[in-house]
Amino acid sequence: GGVRSTFSFVPGQNKIIYAKISEDNKNSYNVHDLFIYDIDEEDETRLTYNLRANNPSISHDGKKIVFLFQKDGTTNLGTVDIEGKNFKRLTFFENGEQVYNPKFSPDDSYIIFDYSYANTRDIAKVNSEGGNIEFILATDKDERNPVFDKDGNLIYTSDETGIYNLYQYELLSKSKKQL
Repeated sequence: GGVRSTFSFVPGQNKIIYAKISEDNKNSYNVHDLFIYDIDEEDETRLTYNLRANNPSISHDGKKIVFLFQKDGTTNLGTVDIEGKNFKRLTFFENGEQVYNPKFSPDDSYIIFDYSYANTRDIAKVNSEGGNIEFILATDKDERNPVFDKDGNLIYTSDETGIYNLYQYELLSKSKKQL
């Protein structure tokens, strides 16, 4: 019980990473943490403790997990290794900003995510080791839920026509088309 999260398959293994709510802390409050489930062994292992971690996504090499975590009404991105160790904060938002749906790039060098502050969502990226945020798509419309296609282009949703549709964005040419 308590799983309210996206999940991510561990490459080359029959395991999944997800977040779920736990009350296993000194104040018995609800907090999300990361877990790994071995499908073959039917065994769950908790990876993080009191990180308020959610929406995990695993790197293509299977070594790192990116996730969002919350503090004081603001969400940020962080990573841990596959064992849940070596926490690293990647973004440093402090004013109520929200991040969603982090995903590693095909070569694991950066992470794409939704960013929201105010009324819309934009698509941004940050180096896998942290650093400056670069906005890929930032308009007065809502762009969200980016994933990579097999050619390394972004597929995302946007309400730019007044109705959410799927779009493809070519990172090199910076061109987009509605799918």
